[in-house]
Amino acid sequence: MNLIKENKIENDEETEFRFTIKPLKKQLPKKDLIAFLNTLDLQMEFFRVSKVPNQPMGFVSIKGTENKERFINKINGSKFGNKILSVSATETVEEHRERKRKKAIKTNPQIKRIQNEPPKSISDVITPLLSLPYEKQLEHKEKHVKNQLQKFRKKIYNEDRSNSPKWNVEFKTLFSGIIPAPQTQKYRNKVEFTISRDKTGSICVGFQIGQPKLDLFDVRWADECVNITDNSKKIAHDFAVFLNSSQIQVSNNWKEPNFWKKLTVRESWNTKEIMMNIFINPKFFDDPNHKQLESKIKEEKSRIVSFFCNNDYPLSITTIIMTESTSSFDMNIEESGVEILFGKGFITEKVMDLNFQISPLSFFQTNTTTTEKIFGIVSDLVMKKVDQLDQVDQNSKNFFPRFQKDQTLLLDLCCGTGTIGLSLAKFVDLVIGIEIVPSAVKDAEKNAEINDIKNSKFICGKVEESLSKVLHSEEVKKYSNIVCIVDPPRSGLPTKTIKAIRKCEKISRLIYVSCNIKTMSENLFFLCKKPTKSYINDPFEPKIWYAIDAFPSTEHVEVVMLLTRNEKN
Repeated sequence: MNLIKENKIENDEETEFRFTIKPLKKQLPKKDLIAFLNTLDLQMEFFRVSKVPNQPMGFVSIKGTENKERFINKINGSKFGNKILSVSATETVEEHRERKRKKAIKTNPQIKRIQNEPPKSISDVITPLLSLPYEKQLEHKEKHVKNQLQKFRKKIYNEDRSNSPKWNVEFKTLFSGIIPAPQTQKYRNKVEFTISRDKTGSICVGFQIGQPKLDLFDVRWADECVNITDNSKKIAHDFAVFLNSSQIQVSNNWKEPNFWKKLTVRESWNTKEIMMNIFINPKFFDDPNHKQLESKIKEEKSRIVSFFCNNDYPLSITTIIMTESTSSFDMNIEESGVEILFGKGFITEKVMDLNFQISPLSFFQTNTTTTEKIFGIVSDLVMKKVDQLDQVDQNSKNFFPRFQKDQTLLLDLCCGTGTIGLSLAKFVDLVIGIEIVPSAVKDAEKNAEINDIKNSKFICGKVEESLSKVLHSEEVKKYSNIVCIVDPPRSGLPTKTIKAIRKCEKISRLIYVSCNIKTMSENLFFLCKKPTKSYINDPFEPKIWYAIDAFPSTEHVEVVMLLTRNEKN
């Protein structure tokens, strides 16, 4: 089965032509280009309009040879502002895609290999280690983690070979092993499904495979994926049934503007609540062809609630959200674009005897069964003396405080809904969390209230901008000890954040939690390298680190490391 999408043109009127229009203003909004085209009395519908960001050009595609000639004659020589426009590079959309594909294959051997290989099953893509016995999976991940951190150790060694720190020599002995997952299948509490049409033209709510821009693309059902729960799979299938009767049709997500973007399902393990979050594209109606459908949205929202929230539906859906999104990242979505269609707009989860509220855009660990293990390890790394850490008991609630409580501040960076910081609040005088997603900060504040935790505060903003202000505040200056926890996204810590942590001498203990060992390794080098003008004060030293298999059957693994400086055992 070939992943290349082939559309043979049988009717010339259906041929889609692509035009480049220039010169345009570099910062011209797409809507202004559309408005200008509508003033030209073209008497045709645009199939697709786009403006290249920060470039003096835009693209328009239309259907039909007759329209092609009329379009060229109307645009060439027309005046837009103080610019005289011209049309160039006329070609069919299929010719354009084929040209891009051939160029990519010529310049990238990997693309050629993908083209010639039979497509992988969705299980091979989502859970590539599934064929290995679980013990072998753990061995594979342990080796991978060690190899990545070895690169960091070598960079430190090469920085000054004659005077390498003592920990560098002993680094291998600092690893305390990989902790297996309590549950190896059906463990994900959050799943994001792409909404599109598959290669047969049928609606599919599943996972994408391949490279969309080169037509090496398909979308597959998640049925084979052992890490996905039965509830999530059922909801995905049922939403496809709903979409088949929708007045707003599903498009090929990688070729045409699509109103329906993705479906996110979140489940709480201990309270059994379920959230559906349906992401839609608000720019869909910028296309003149879709304007008449705008009035149908309200009706579709009511149909969604009726479909999933009736007494006959076998699952108990707690809340349904509709989110307007033009971004691939939840942190870039504005809260104003989040609408509650049904329920309270959040779900709750219970971890380590605390209750946590989780909003649709908030981060929460995707494997609840390993979350308590991670939190238990972090608790020990915060509270125990360094010479006691070889006896870390993940289930122990008997802590051996290293610092005096009234002199200790806990900084929880990239704190999400505040789970880690709030679970440790009883051991320190004050917890300060910093998080970029506004809804997550509101969740963290609400979680503190729900659990009657009064010694915490949360700040909304970029960590790299907010941290310096916090560290220079009078409230923080009184503390003789600062323990810092970082749990960054896969992209790792920004350079400014690392510099701010290095600069604050009172941060003597740092716990780094990461789901991306590569970016963690890169960050560790700058946290542990010798002082420079940019990275001042004493470097941190690794003391102990763990791997936790929070993602069985995948290549991913969670890593927790303790780093200290100027601290005596």
